[in-house]
Amino acid sequence: MFNTIKKSYIKIYSLFNSNFDLRVKRIMNTGIKISFIAILFSVLIMSIYITTNQSYILFSISMSLFKTFTTFISMFLINGIAFNKILKDSLH
Repeated sequence: MFNTIKKSYIKIYSLFNSNFDLRVKRIMNTGIKISFIAILFSVLIMSIYITTNQSYILFSISMSLFKTFTTFISMFLINGIAFNKILKDSLH
């Protein structure tokens, strides 16, 4: 089981370790970091909702933040890979 996880990790790592343009890589990393921090904030709000159970609005806010920034992470990854490929193709 750990070998399959390790192989999957190596495949994913090799996908993102390929020759990215420096600007594209920097934008991707910054966007992913900001989105990850926002996801942690939404998890904090959700934990406050679970412990206090006062308001449904906390649940709604935390779920909306979680969904939004998870989508942002996937879009930063996908668009970064696509934009890098477009840059490579236009240079050749």
